[in-house]
Amino acid sequence: MEQQIVELIPVVEISISNEETELPETGPYWEYQKEWENYNNTCNQIAGFSGALKAYLLGSSLYEPHSISHQDLLNLLKVEMEKQDDEEKSPEELTRSFYGGYILKINGRDILFPQCCSDLTDITEWEDLIDDQENTYFYCGHPSPKVTQIDDDILFDFVNSEIQESFCPPVPLDEVRISRTALKTAVEKAKNELKDFAGRLEKVNRENNLDIKNIAEILVYGEFQD
Repeated sequence: MEQQIVELIPVVEISISNEETELPETGPYWEYQKEWENYNNTCNQIAGFSGALKAYLLGSSLYEPHSISHQDLLNLLKVEMEKQDDEEKSPEELTRSFYGGYILKINGRDILFPQCCSDLTDITEWEDLIDDQENTYFYCGHPSPKVTQIDDDILFDFVNSEIQESFCPPVPLDEVRISRTALKTAVEKAKNELKDFAGRLEKVNRENNLDIKNIAEILVYGEFQD
């Protein structure tokens, strides 16, 4: 197998709608990128985000954490607190990780995007794949590819997934075989990016007196604490 450059790119979902802003009449976003980019930018700016906030893929609602400015990160936290608001807990308590997940990129080509119900805690799924050569279970939202361990490689099958739903955006290949060593390097890099993101969240929380309990543990790692 030819040498691969494998990347696993963390992204968070910022999906905001506005009653005064009309949805594009055409879709999906990956086919009508400019229309959806304009819509997302308009809704985001009405919600207080800056015009500098740019999605990973034009028209999508996925953003790389390192590309989110300090001020936009503060706004994102406020939006997330409102989303997770519950009458039975205080406003500073959070209960789930950021929606989003990881983009699998091979030799500069986007292969797999986060699917429905995916979030940042899915990093453990990628870790389990490279740590256990007997592991064939993999869930990164639905649908998720079927996984087969083959010697020192991992085969991702996008056709015979357990949940027969369409991948969004569509996967450009029926299957892809990845070197475990290359994927391990990508996972370690992603984990370092998560660590940096966690540090930034804690800094914003501290500097703005938000008093969000266990902010990084919950929003990044999904480690819920009482």
